[in-house]
Amino acid sequence: MMKRELRYAAELRASDGMTITGRPAMYNSLSKDLGGFREVLLPGCFDGSLDDGEIYCAWQHDATQILGRVSAGTLELSSDRNGLTMRCQLPNSPLGQNVYQSVKRGDVSKMSFGFYCLEDSWDVATDERGQKFDRRSVKKARVFEVSPVTSPAYAASSVSARSLFPDGQPTRIITPPAVQEVAPDVLAWMRCKLELSKRK
Repeated sequence: MMKRELRYAAELRASDGMTITGRPAMYNSLSKDLGGFREVLLPGCFDGSLDDGEIYCAWQHDATQILGRVSAGTLELSSDRNGLTMRCQLPNSPLGQNVYQSVKRGDVSKMSFGFYCLEDSWDVATDERGQKFDRRSVKKARVFEVSPVTSPAYAASSVSARSLFPDGQPTRIITPPAVQEVAPDVLAWMRCKLELSKRK
């Protein structure tokens, strides 16, 4: 069973004509700690799902407060070499007006996107401080939602795993490094060295 996952980004702005635009996801950008691992979205990982008519834009993840949908032509998603972009034509309703004014004033400047991971890989990487961490590379994923939000699920110093992973954290399968074969003469030398060290 595929698990829903939510992520947060900071780029959201109002454009002319009751439209909001943003960049929900950046490729090749290492995330903060997501609860014991960090994540990178590989370029093009969403490309196979962007024409899905069921993708919608909702206020605060509330599926009863829809702001746009791909099938209605009121939500557009695209992918370039940097990441995922969105454009939503808001409805001429009290909700649409409130969202537009909040984004235009800067009261709401963050957005979220929901996705299902279809293919990933795990390894152990080293950060800029020399610390090792589990790294998840998302190779293929399906977007199902984008949302303007007033409060991201996590700040720079903490993570809310329940908010990021409503169906539970992804399964980590870290491939061990390949075993390197040692030449017979090198192996004999290593054994000799070990024997000498035992006699000391």
